[in-house]
Amino acid sequence: MAAQSIYPLPPRRSTLRVLQTLFTILASSSLALGSLPLSLIWLGINVRIPLLFSITISPEYALEGKILTTLILMPLMLLAFGLFGTVAMLMAKRWLDAVLTLPVSIVSIILLYALVVFAFAHLPGIIFVLVLILLNVCVIWFSWLSLRSAPR
Repeated sequence: MAAQSIYPLPPRRSTLRVLQTLFTILASSSLALGSLPLSLIWLGINVRIPLLFSITISPEYALEGKILTTLILMPLMLLAFGLFGTVAMLMAKRWLDAVLTLPVSIVSIILLYALVVFAFAHLPGIIFVLVLILLNVCVIWFSWLSLRSAPR
């Protein structure tokens, strides 16, 4: 006779729910991890991540280097966020949210480009960092709401 375990088995989760949670976490973390080098660059800290990339901006071209680095890294970060977010919403069967995730990501790329080129070039770097922090907080909060309200 088999011995009874004193610990009950956890409830089985559906594979779809696990994948939705995984892609939501990937979307949020891609935005957060993409914002980190951008924030460090705008604060004037040279970034070196071993085996991936190294960004060094000389002092005489500081503003141009910050803007160019932002224009290179920002679309990659927001594209990854948009793709992972779209897959997460498709897995959650939230069709309207899935349809709107990628266009909202593209519009945010265009708006952030305009802000970087026209406004942030004349403001201190901390303003750009505060905008990125606000963006990350909003995304994490909406992700938490999305995961909490999803059917189990």
